[in-house]
Amino acid sequence: MPEFVKGLELSRAFYERAVRPILSQAYPALPYSAALIGGGSEVLGYDDAVSADHHWGPRVMIFLSPEDQRDQAPAIRALLSRQLPHRFMGF
Repeated sequence: MPEFVKGLELSRAFYERAVRPILSQAYPALPYSAALIGGGSEVLGYDDAVSADHHWGPRVMIFLSPEDQRDQAPAIRALLSRQLPHRFMGF
C-alpha cells in the first residue's frame, strides 16, 4: 500500500493530472466545474490512513449545465471510463 495522502490532495492531483487533460483535449470549449463535495472525512479534511478503508480514493465530480448534462454527459462518462487510469498514485 502506498504512503497515505490526504483525500483532498489526492483528488486534486487526480483532477489536475488525469481528468482535466482528458477533458481539455476532447472538449476544449466545454464549460464545467469540478469538485469533491459531500460529508466524507476527506472532504472535511479529517481523513487519515484508517478512514481510507471505505469510499476513499482519487475521485472528482464534474458539474455541467443542464443542456450539456443532457447532451454530453454519456459521452464524457464513456471517455473518462476508457481513458482514466485504474490506479492513480498507487491508489
